[in-house]
Amino acid sequence: VLAPSRQSATVLREQLAAGLDIATPGALARSVPSFAFSLVRSAAVFDGAPPPQLLTAADQDRLIAEVLDGDAEDEARGITRWPPTLGVATRQSRDFRTELRTFAAQCVDADINTTTLARLAQDTQNAAWGAVATFLVDYRYSLSRMRSAHRDAADLVDEASAVLAGSENARLGAAARLRVVLLDDAQELTRGG
Repeated sequence: VLAPSRQSATVLREQLAAGLDIATPGALARSVPSFAFSLVRSAAVFDGAPPPQLLTAADQDRLIAEVLDGDAEDEARGITRWPPTLGVATRQSRDFRTELRTFAAQCVDADINTTTLARLAQDTQNAAWGAVATFLVDYRYSLSRMRSAHRDAADLVDEASAVLAGSENARLGAAARLRVVLLDDAQELTRGG
């Protein structure tokens, strides 16, 4: 059973386990990102590539903070990407970093790329869209420079969709043996989920 969140998957997993008197080969309920991770990992192992590592929210926050710190250093030299309404104090807040992290995930989920955001900035003459677009380019570059194959939850779901769409069963690992997948609270799933 796939659930939209880790918390709902945990509750459902406990309910399912309580009703069974047999051992199961694994978790009977998982969040969509957890299932996506297993698919991407199976495909990577099959392909001989390094297995992915989940980029935690704390890791993302640190990475976003580092890019924003670089922006603050650039501003000290007179180079700025952000409009005045998004000053340094705003950008240093945890809430702003959380919003950027959420926005980045929603862009992946909705298949919105930085080119689309830059075009939106031009069409609406809203500098914030352009700033976010260039920020996401720098964020993705920083993410790509990490030593191991780190992915955030939205990237994992996106990559898992591609694995499911174009893979032979051997690349799917244990998921290839699934006969039925049920969705709990399907109305709460994101487009990517």
